[in-house]
Amino acid sequence: MTAAAPWTRLSAATADLDPPFAVLDRAAFEANAADLLRRSGGLPIRVASKSLRVRSVIESLLARPGFRGVLAYTLPEALWLSATCPDVVVGYPTADRGASRRSPRPNLRRPRSR
Repeated sequence: MTAAAPWTRLSAATADLDPPFAVLDRAAFEANAADLLRRSGGLPIRVASKSLRVRSVIESLLARPGFRGVLAYTLPEALWLSATCPDVVVGYPTADRGASRRSPRPNLRRPRSR
């Protein structure tokens, strides 16, 4: 199978759909998740929401042993994800006053030393 074959197959499968829509190659998803776990050497993996924007897919990863928590791109996204994902951190500072008002008190735990 060539590198272009999955794209050709997915393009053909969605040719009659009107965007926006999402397509997930389940076999590639499973292979990538397994490879991440292998390379993590037993360390927990935090899922980056910036690369994976579908909450149900994020939740399916978090249900697996070895995956723990989400790194959110923005505070509004973190608030949205926190409805079903209990361990969410925000990767970037925010100037979103509305989201800041909706945010619970920040977690004030000190980071563990290595």
